[in-house]
Amino acid sequence: MASKQLNNKALEKFAELMIEKIQQVSDNWQKPWITNTVGKPRNAITNRPYRGFNDLMLYFESERKGYAMPAYLTYKQAMDVGAHVKKGEKSSSVVYWLRDYVEKDNPKKKINADEYVKLSDAEKENYKQRLVLKDFAVFNVAQTSIPEEKPELYEKIKSRYSFVKLNDENGMVKSPPLDDMLENQLWLCAIECKQSNRAFYRPSEDLITVPLKAQFKDGESFYSTMLHEMAHSTGAESRLNRTKGLVFGDDKYAKEELVAELTAAVTAATLNISTSIKEENAQYLKSWLESLKTEPNFILTLLTDVNKASNMIVDVVSPEVEQAQSESVQFKPSAEKTEEINVFGLEKGKIYTFGGDNKQIQFTGAMAGGYLHFKYVDSGKTFQLLTNGKPPKGIKPFPTEDSDIHMEHENAGERKQLFAFNEIPKEDLKQIGVKMTDLSEVDKMKLLSGKETKAISVVTKGEKQKATLQLLRAEDNTVSLAIKVEQEAQKLKKGIRR
Repeated sequence: MASKQLNNKALEKFAELMIEKIQQVSDNWQKPWITNTVGKPRNAITNRPYRGFNDLMLYFESERKGYAMPAYLTYKQAMDVGAHVKKGEKSSSVVYWLRDYVEKDNPKKKINADEYVKLSDAEKENYKQRLVLKDFAVFNVAQTSIPEEKPELYEKIKSRYSFVKLNDENGMVKSPPLDDMLENQLWLCAIECKQSNRAFYRPSEDLITVPLKAQFKDGESFYSTMLHEMAHSTGAESRLNRTKGLVFGDDKYAKEELVAELTAAVTAATLNISTSIKEENAQYLKSWLESLKTEPNFILTLLTDVNKASNMIVDVVSPEVEQAQSESVQFKPSAEKTEEINVFGLEKGKIYTFGGDNKQIQFTGAMAGGYLHFKYVDSGKTFQLLTNGKPPKGIKPFPTEDSDIHMEHENAGERKQLFAFNEIPKEDLKQIGVKMTDLSEVDKMKLLSGKETKAISVVTKGEKQKATLQLLRAEDNTVSLAIKVEQEAQKLKKGIRR
């Protein structure tokens, strides 16, 4: 078994899957990383996409076992819909981080986040936060009796993975989301597409250069190359600040190439595009295998980096997928009137307001499975809402001369404020001159519990005033950092997804 020193069985399984995949690529480096690009791995019942490390691993697991689609569910979910897991079927693992707190002087004594929030400030100082990687078992829908016993449900699940590939005027595969990103220069750094004999990301200029699409053998090669370089650019110091090797061929350089390879693969699969290993990276296959087999933490840091980078790319690209016999029944106009605008009345390209501060957003399209995509008008940041067949809460028509709509969400102010450590917008802190290291453990705990913390000085209207920091969660579940000056919150930035 690979990486025997790992403390988590799921990570051991993930390492084995990765080793097997790299060995397959070694036999034929032109073989795609992910062959069955029919859409994101999702829960078959709730339709929620799996996050974190699970995306890539469920893609590999589905391919390994020949499943038609990466739709998974728990044993209990199968039972709840009146079906069952077939006899003899083995589960796959899905992992998540569990946050709890342990006593500093007695690590065996632990409490959960809800219990921690109820402690006094003095009591909280006796505890420190701990992140524990947990896993649970899931089964592919093909491992259950749903296809035979629940044909209507099965057809609904299948419809979420029905996509139509489009070709451009030259017969090459095209990706509207990536084409739009390139045309409007929406990526985090400039992308220069020109006649060239190589693609690269130049950190000193924060610039990506990619040859013209016509220079590639097919459209997928063009997009996968661009995604590979975009993955490299996410590691810039101002973004994810990944450690990269300075010398071509050293261990750190090789790992960064694997991060870029897998980030491009999982992001492309989300866009229904397949990617293959870059020819020059075939030389690293042996070192990647060696690291996976001998370094226990390699798989953990690798998957963490890939997860962060792919999330950053998908957040900007915001794929729009044409629905074909999807959940269209849920997108028909409804006669029922509600205080909030019905999702079925949303018009692509139209401006709406969202959240308690009435931020202007533009509806950019619907994705199979009930996902609606929006873009903030002021920042261009994108986000998505899952409708589950219901109108998205907080979306209102943008006020015009003949409409003056100002509604407060019924649950505004009542939402429970609980935050995770990785939700703290570190770049926003840096912008106002505060580093994470400036925050004490007490400061961080106050911040994570939604309380005001860390007295700072800010200049408003030319005068230096005292202020405090606070985390806020918006209606769309994004987290922002706020500066409170004399009881008046000033939002700095939105768009950080939980």
